[in-house]
Amino acid sequence: MKILKQGVVTWNQWRKENPDVIPDLSETDLSWADLKNANLQIAKLSESNLFRVDLSFTDLTAANLSWTNLAETELYETRLTSANLYGADLSGARFTGAMLSGAKFKKAKLIKANLVGAVLSDIDFFNADLTEANLARANLTRANLHLTNLKEANLNRANLLRATLIGANLTGANIEDADMTATTLLSADLSNAKLRGAKLWGAARNGWKIEGVQCAHIYDDPDGKNKVPKARNFVDGEFEKLYTSLPTFEQILENNIPTDFEEKTNNDEWLKKLREIEEESEQKDKQIGQLTEANLNLSRNLGGITVNDNRQTHIGGDVSNSSLGDNSWNQTWNLAQIDNSTKLDGETKAWLKSIAGELEKANLDKEEQSIAQSQIGKLQNELEKEQKDESKIKKLWNTLVALAPDVQKISTLPDSINKILNLILGSG
Repeated sequence: MKILKQGVVTWNQWRKENPDVIPDLSETDLSWADLKNANLQIAKLSESNLFRVDLSFTDLTAANLSWTNLAETELYETRLTSANLYGADLSGARFTGAMLSGAKFKKAKLIKANLVGAVLSDIDFFNADLTEANLARANLTRANLHLTNLKEANLNRANLLRATLIGANLTGANIEDADMTATTLLSADLSNAKLRGAKLWGAARNGWKIEGVQCAHIYDDPDGKNKVPKARNFVDGEFEKLYTSLPTFEQILENNIPTDFEEKTNNDEWLKKLREIEEESEQKDKQIGQLTEANLNLSRNLGGITVNDNRQTHIGGDVSNSSLGDNSWNQTWNLAQIDNSTKLDGETKAWLKSIAGELEKANLDKEEQSIAQSQIGKLQNELEKEQKDESKIKKLWNTLVALAPDVQKISTLPDSINKILNLILGSG
C-alpha cells in the first residue's frame, strides 16, 4: 500500500523489479487511488472498494476481484483477461474497449453496465444480474447466461449464437435484430420483450414464456435472410400463438405463414436438412429436460435470485449420468484451526464447526468452498479479538448466509457471541 501511494509510475517499476511478488490488496479501500495504467496483474483485490475508480488502460489480467465493489468504474481498454469477478458489483461500470477473454462474471452484479460492442464470447455470466445493461452489438457467442437476469437489457443486434439462456429472465428486453441461432432458451422468460427481426433458427425454446412479446417479424432459416411472415407482419398475438412451443414445419405450412418454404418444398435435399435440424433440436430438448427441471428447483437464495445451481450443462450425451452438482470431488474442511484455538470457548468452537458442517452439506463448487473456508477463518479471527468489529462480523456472516442459507437455522448460539449475532440478525 505504501508503494501504491507513491503513484502508478513507482508502483509499476516496483512490479517490474519484483515479478514474483503477488500484491495482496484484499479488503482495502482504494476508492481514492489513481490506478490508470497500473500493473495489477494477478493481484489479490477481493472484497476491496474500487467505487468510481478510473481503471482505464489498467492491467488486471488474472486478478482476483471476487466480491469487489467496482460500481461505476471506468474500464476503458482495461485488460481483464481471465480475471475472477465472482460476485463483484460492476453496476454502472463502463467497459468500452475492455479485454474480457476468459473473465468470470459468475453471480456478478452488472446492473446498467455499459457493454456496447463488447467481445463476450464464451464468458460465464451464470446467475449474474444484468438488469438494464446495455449489450447492444455485443458478441455473446456461446456465452453462459444460465439463470442470468437480463430484465429490460438492451441486446439489440447482439450475437447470441449458441449461447445458453436456460431459465434466463429477459422480460422487457430489447432483442431486436439479435442473432439467436441455435441459442438454448429453455424455460427462459421473454414476456414483453421486443423481438422484431431476431434470428431464431434452431433455437431450443421449449417452455419459454413469450406473453406480450412485441414482434413484427423474425428470421427462421439457416441463413437469416428469409423473413417470417414473408410479405406482411405478425398481427397481435400471432407470434405468441405460433411459437409458444417449437412449431413443426407442417404447422408452419398449415398456418399458411408466407416463407420461402413454399419455394423449397419440392427440394428433397433442403427438406431433409430442415428435418434433421428439427430432430436434433427436439433430441437436445429432451436430453436437457431433466437438467432444466433441476435447475429451476429453487433451493438457494443469492442476491435475490433463488436457484439450485447445477454446475454443468450437458448438451448431448447421457444426461442421466451427468454430474448435476459438480460435487464429485471431496469437500475437505480443516477444523483443526478451530479446535486448536486458545481464545474461543467450547460453545463458540462447536458453533463455528456447525456452520462449517452446513456449508459442507451445501451444493458448493470448488471456488465457493474456498471462499466459505476463508470466511470462516476470518470470522474465527474476529471472534477471538477482545474488541470485536461488529461491522466486519456482519459482512462475513452475510457472505456465509449467501453461500448457504441454512446456516441461519443453527439455533445454538453461544453466550459469548449471542448478543453480537442477535444485533446483526435484528438489523437485517
